[in-house]
Amino acid sequence: MSDSWVYRRSERLRITYFARCKASAGEDQDVVIVNVTPEGCCMTLNDQAMQIGQHVLIRLESGDALTGTVRWMRDGQAGVQFDESLDRKRVDYLRREHSTFLSEVEWSDERVPRSIM
Repeated sequence: MSDSWVYRRSERLRITYFARCKASAGEDQDVVIVNVTPEGCCMTLNDQAMQIGQHVLIRLESGDALTGTVRWMRDGQAGVQFDESLDRKRVDYLRREHSTFLSEVEWSDERVPRSIM
């Protein structure tokens, strides 16, 4: 593999999950989580922009909450790194109930190559 590839900690799971998100200095907003790993997620924002470095609280339909930090912003989407990694049980639940593409193979804990270009 060339030097322009790095390894993700985990495979991204494509999902569609509606949630509410509150940034550290903002109001609640509706978001759609479009992919998730145990370490973080990508979400589509409806209205308000967030800032890189902001702490966020994501409220899930189940009533559970996740906290994390915005690591990137691009084209109406934000990448969030969770404060605590999701456990395998929760990732498996998201795969079963909210996946937009059900893989024929089970969730992999192996590192996944990605292009950095």
